Amino acid sequence: MSVPVEVDYYEILEICQAANTDDVRSAYRRLCLIRHPDKNPGKPDAHAAFCTLAEAYEILKDTNRRIIYDAKYSSIKSKWRTFRESEKQRCRDEESARTKAEAAKRQAERLRREEVERETARQNRIKESQRESIVYAQIQEELTKVTNDIRNIESKAKERLKSGQAAKGWWGYLTTGWGKKPESWEEQKRERDLENLQKQASDRIKIARLNSEKQKLIEKQAIQVKKMEEAGARDRIRVEKEARDEMIRQAAAKRAEALEREAQEREAQKKWAKWLEEREAENLIKRRAAEKLAQEKAERIAQERAERIAKETADRLAKEIAQETARQKAKERELAAKAAQEKLSRAQERELKDRIAKAREAQVSPCPPDNRTARAEER
Repeated sequence: MSVPVEVDYYEILEICQAANTDDVRSAYRRLCLIRHPDKNPGKPDAHAAFCTLAEAYEILKDTNRRIIYDAKYSSIKSKWRTFRESEKQRCRDEESARTKAEAAKRQAERLRREEVERETARQNRIKESQRESIVYAQIQEELTKVTNDIRNIESKAKERLKSGQAAKGWWGYLTTGWGKKPESWEEQKRERDLENLQKQASDRIKIARLNSEKQKLIEKQAIQVKKMEEAGARDRIRVEKEARDEMIRQAAAKRAEALEREAQEREAQKKWAKWLEEREAENLIKRRAAEKLAQEKAERIAQERAERIAKETADRLAKEIAQETARQKAKERELAAKAAQEKLSRAQERELKDRIAKAREAQVSPCPPDNRTARAEER
């Protein structure tokens, strides 16, 4: 949302609308120590906020400018409140998105680390299995070698036994003792028997040693087989556990997604309800403003009509009064004219009577006319 043209300077200075000039000055000085750019080097908007603070102080400390500002403060306050609420909501949304991104990043890192650990464990198990297989193969090879040695010794002993029996018969006598003395033949026979006995003893010792080695190898092989079976059982248990953990993780992820979806739906419903409330409030304000305007218009029309009627009445009364005054003045003029006419008539009658009387006197004693009589005739 764009920043409104007019700013709520009272909220910027953290004072109420009824604050006086001293409160404005003290609030400005207090906030200057807090919002100065040198006190907030890590905030990029510190300079703009400080300029807005100075502008608010310049507006509210001047009485005339403050009166002009207060005249339109109600609309400014409404717009500024809407702007601040939208800014707070935007900050909350950004914080929530940042928190979710960090959580997702941590989750991805944890999953990657677990995957690396599982892969390392799998490689180690493969190497261990290979080592076990190699050891088992070596034991099997040694066991096969010992068994072959025992068989070779036994076969050689059987061959010597056959050759000894053949030498004791007539064929041996004919091939070995023919033309020799009996003493030498008997001596050769004893030597041969002694050599056979020594070889038999040596073969028995070798066979006993090889059998012992064979038994040890068999036991070792059994231990290795048991170890491999245990490793296989552990692998099966681990695979089953990983499968269960994966199922649990997927179920938890689905549950988290469902909860997140429900939270988003609730948030959307809240926003929708808030938007409806704001729209209803705006419509109510508009209706009240329209009703107020209509009422003011009706009152103005009624006042204008009353003023017009009063003016018409006053004009009519003034006209009637003027007419009455004119009639009275005309009547007075008529009366004055009548009075003057009567006075003139009386004067003329008196003059006429005087002239008649003078004429009569003149008939009695003629004399020059009097100056006063001439002036009266001139009049």
